[in-house]
Amino acid sequence: MDSTGPGAEFLSGTLSTLEPLVTFTPIATAPGQKATESFTWTMVDQDHFTWAPLDRGWRAVLTREQ
Repeated sequence: MDSTGPGAEFLSGTLSTLEPLVTFTPIATAPGQKATESFTWTMVDQDHFTWAPLDRGWRAVLTREQ
């Protein structure tokens, strides 16, 4: 188990009015805390979503179960 990383992080999301996209930005919770990168949550279709950093270095595809 790796416990050297940061604790819980809080994200604030902004909804795009032009496309099905929410951009999440980390909120620093302590003075001097380094914030991690921002992420996007995109709706591909009714049952598929992607979660990826803004630099698109990786992408997770999530599928809703029915």
